[in-house]
This record gives sequence, C-alpha cells and structure tokens, in this order.
Amino acid sequence: LDNELMHYEVLARIPDSNGKLITASTFIPMAERFGLATGVDLVVIEKLIETIGDESQLQYAVNLSRASLEDEKFLEWLKNTLSQYPARAKSIIFETPEYRLKTNLNAMHESILRIRNLGCSFSLDHFGTGSADFGYLLNTKIDYIKVDGSYVRGLDHNDDNCFFVKSITDIAHGLDIQVIAEYVETEAEWKMLRKLNIDGGQGHYVGKPYPDIAPETLLNESVGQ
Repeated sequence: LDNELMHYEVLARIPDSNGKLITASTFIPMAERFGLATGVDLVVIEKLIETIGDESQLQYAVNLSRASLEDEKFLEWLKNTLSQYPARAKSIIFETPEYRLKTNLNAMHESILRIRNLGCSFSLDHFGTGSADFGYLLNTKIDYIKVDGSYVRGLDHNDDNCFFVKSITDIAHGLDIQVIAEYVETEAEWKMLRKLNIDGGQGHYVGKPYPDIAPETLLNESVGQ
C-alpha cells in the first residue's frame, strides 16, 4: 500500500554536558577507536528489547558495529538474551554498512546466519559504496538492502543513478530482498524511486526523526510504496 510504514530505524544519540544530543556519526567513530562500539550496541539493544512488547506488530532496525559482528562473546550474549524474548526478536532488524560485510565476508556471513536463526531480520545499509560485485548476495541471506543516499540525491535528473538503482532493485527482488532508499529528501526523488519499483524509502521527506524510546535514542521511519 502507498505510504505504508515498513519499520522504524533506531538512531542512537548521547547528550553532551549541555543536554544537546550528539549524533552517532560523531561518537561512534570515537567508540570504535577506543574499543567501546560493542558496549554501545549492547546498551541500545537492551533498551530496545525493554521497550518493544511481545505483542508488537512493528519492526525496528538497529545498527550493529563490525566489532560486534566479529565478537563471539557479544553474539553469544545476543543469543542468550533474545532466546528469552522470541516474539520481540522477530520485531528486530539488525543492519550494518555493506562495506563492513566485505572486509571479512566469511565471518560476516556466519554472523548474519546466526542472527537470522534467532528470528531477527538483517539489512545492509549504505549499499553501493563498496565493490561493484554483488555476487555475494547469492550466498548471504539478507532481508533488506538500503541504497546509499549518494545514489538517491538528485535521482530525478541523474540517468546513471537511475540505472544503478533499477538494476540493483531487479537483482535484489530476484533474491527476495527488499530495497529501501536512504536520504529521500524531495518529492521528485520519491516519485522517481516509485517508478523504479523500489520497496520503500527513508529520509526527511518520508519521515523525520523524533524522540520516542528513550532520551538516548530517536526513531526514523522507513515508508514503503
């Protein structure tokens, strides 16, 4: 259906000493540098699990760092935690940037399989920023890909980007993968995406972030066609 809500994306924010919210793009690189990224992931996931109920019909996408996907202790914690909440696990979509997947494909493939076996879905965001070889999608079960905003901005007057988005969408649909466009900012971009048969979009045009779960998090909508 037009403009049907697909899921929410959980956006982590940390308040500074003045109460101003610091975006993840600022503090996550610092957390990764000091080996704290897995701890951040753990806190966000705990808060999400506490908030969503067993009867929830909504889905929530939450980012996972490369460190978490490669951390056996974290994956075991995730298994033990979500096994207590199987209904809530089905409401969670874990996602990571595509370029992280390709840095250690075999290990990432195994981690994704383990996460999906818990009842969760999995998504690759910032899709298209890595190699042009998408053959790995044949053997790595992904539920969603989110096309990087660099292909979406000004899409309505960029034939090359239209060709790329349409080609990726056709390939993904052949593998039962849904395609979502990131950073949809204008009506013209959204109209063009609909012509290209994309499944949904997220960005300020379709839904701006707003506080919901806790002071440390924000939600952003992903809206389908």
